[in-house]
Amino acid sequence: NNTFSDQSTGGTARLINATMTGERRVRAPLDNNIIDFDEANYFTLSLTGPVSLITQNLPDNGYFKSIIVRVSSNGGTFDVTWPAGLKFDDANSGFWNNGISSIPDDSAEYFVELLADGDADLYGRYLGKFA
Repeated sequence: NNTFSDQSTGGTARLINATMTGERRVRAPLDNNIIDFDEANYFTLSLTGPVSLITQNLPDNGYFKSIIVRVSSNGGTFDVTWPAGLKFDDANSGFWNNGISSIPDDSAEYFVELLADGDADLYGRYLGKFA
């Protein structure tokens, strides 16, 4: 029996005997160079020129969300400038190159995970290149 106590007048809501179901995963093209944390969990970016990415709708304070960005290049080597303030993993500093990644036209796909912690902090982790 699932019970939810309405706390609209204050207090703490609680679930009793709740069952967590699978999280919905959504894939979307990265439109207008905006990584919208409310739109999807997985973005695809096919480069045809250099881009500067920005974020919007980061999670509220106390919440956390991670997304994946898959990047490929069509027709040349293009730079991706990652969102301002992004904190990069040290293990792959060559990929990040001070906030700019050069993506070659090599038929490979490059995967990046972005993590937002709800405190306006954004972290990036290079997951790898897959050909």
